[in-house]
Amino acid sequence: LYIANVGDSRAYLIREGKIEQITEDHSLVSEQVKAGMISASDARGHKLKNIITRSVGYQEEVDIDLVCKEVRHGDKLLLCSDGLSNLVEDREIEELVEKYDIREACEKLVNSANSRGGDDNITVIILQVDEIT
Repeated sequence: LYIANVGDSRAYLIREGKIEQITEDHSLVSEQVKAGMISASDARGHKLKNIITRSVGYQEEVDIDLVCKEVRHGDKLLLCSDGLSNLVEDREIEELVEKYDIREACEKLVNSANSRGGDDNITVIILQVDEIT
């Protein structure tokens, strides 16, 4: 699986009850976490969390992160906007994706973000790996 990423939308891999964020947010706050200036828990509610450092269309050229990940039967890949990841913790995302079929999990995740304010657009796509060729 190859994922090209720019910005603060995320891709997660859910495998055997564990969730892994496989893309990196291109935001000011994410850079501060990487530099050890603030903690990951402080980043979630930080007032500058929506300042992105890379995006498509802002400049003529942009650095793109390319992620390569091996997938297995039963894996689930979740793609989401920050409207979800800013409001719903990774642990809860994993629980809902594991508990429900992928269509219902998408609905539950959007509803969960909306119930917490839903102040941004919320996009959720879940893919399930059923067959590897």
